[in-house]
Amino acid sequence: AHIKKTDANIIRELAYTIGYPISMLITRIVQTCTLRRATTTHFYRSLATTYSDSDPFGDAEAAREESMEQEANNGNKTVKLDQHKYEDYKGQEYYKTMQTEQAIQGMQAEIRHLYANNEYEQALMMAAELVERCEVHFGKSHPVTASSYNNMAVMHKVLGQFEESREKYHQALRVYDEIVGKNHLSYAAALHNLGMLEKDQARIDTERNAMDRMALLESAIEQLNSALEIRKESLGEAHPDTISSRTNLGSAIAAQVLQGGGSSRGNLAKQSAFTKRRWKVAETHLRTALRHSMENKSEEEEAIESDSSREALPKIRTLSAARMAQNLAVFLKSRAEQLASSKTKNVEVDIGEMLAESRGLYEAALTVRMELLGAEHPDTISSKFSLAELVAFLGDEEGANKMRQEIVDLLGEAEG
Repeated sequence: AHIKKTDANIIRELAYTIGYPISMLITRIVQTCTLRRATTTHFYRSLATTYSDSDPFGDAEAAREESMEQEANNGNKTVKLDQHKYEDYKGQEYYKTMQTEQAIQGMQAEIRHLYANNEYEQALMMAAELVERCEVHFGKSHPVTASSYNNMAVMHKVLGQFEESREKYHQALRVYDEIVGKNHLSYAAALHNLGMLEKDQARIDTERNAMDRMALLESAIEQLNSALEIRKESLGEAHPDTISSRTNLGSAIAAQVLQGGGSSRGNLAKQSAFTKRRWKVAETHLRTALRHSMENKSEEEEAIESDSSREALPKIRTLSAARMAQNLAVFLKSRAEQLASSKTKNVEVDIGEMLAESRGLYEAALTVRMELLGAEHPDTISSKFSLAELVAFLGDEEGANKMRQEIVDLLGEAEG
């Protein structure tokens, strides 16, 4: 009687704990229990993990609800576990299905482990094997398979294999379009990741010429803007995913302006007006993202404690807010450098004030990252290096060199 009332999720966890040898016993328990439809939903949510640039191991937004919707519609008997219809199934079929799906979960966990330890080649090999298993078990037009395409694309990207990464993102997009349509959050997640790929490729792919990089930025802006609109509609302005799309859209627009995008034709006055508008659009996105990230008060996100000695700095307490602050700081420094090198004076902008704000944002981001991540973390080092470059630009070469030396010493200790 106790077993019949046991929650299905507890049974599932028990199966994972005791391992495969007892799986047949679990199958017998399943036969005597009323397994709610929510059980399968929960299991598929754990399978459909989508890695993304903003949160490589976040929740299963890419295939949460649609996986169950699809299974309900196509009548896949290996997934439906209604007690009243169990006689339609063979025990061995269910056993094999259970083994396969547990193996897929195990592979996902191993990929996460390899990724976290920078073992990207091995992670890519396992991601490729995972794609094959998902295609065989679920079929190519299934959200879990689409998620595996997306995850493989992430591994290609970190290895600098941009074309292979792009191909996998497009595969994921085609599946999501077919299953849930272009206004769904799963589609938005893949769009965001594709936009991030093209934004980053424009910055670091030295084999591309200036025109190619501009084309990549144009495409990145289009993808990120589309993802932002979907996320705003479905999640609201203050959701972390919406904020992520917004800040990266602002950064992509700023990068486009810095490379001269959109101002290569027409007279000088029109070019200047266009450039100012684009700068303004980029700044608005970046400031809006920072404001929302500072207003968010998630209990799950760690934050540094308030300190009276930091009152001069912006109210930046979390890692997500630190990332938005870093992005805005980069923008302000780049904009100030561009204005300082321009032959035409802009009386509307105070360059000194812009640089002072940039410095405050860098310092705030560095403080948060130092406390929450530690001095040796790559994000902390990135903030310190950026701050050093700004300090050097302001004329304090001695102060900049001191920070640079601190970075060198840290990296030396890490290698030792």
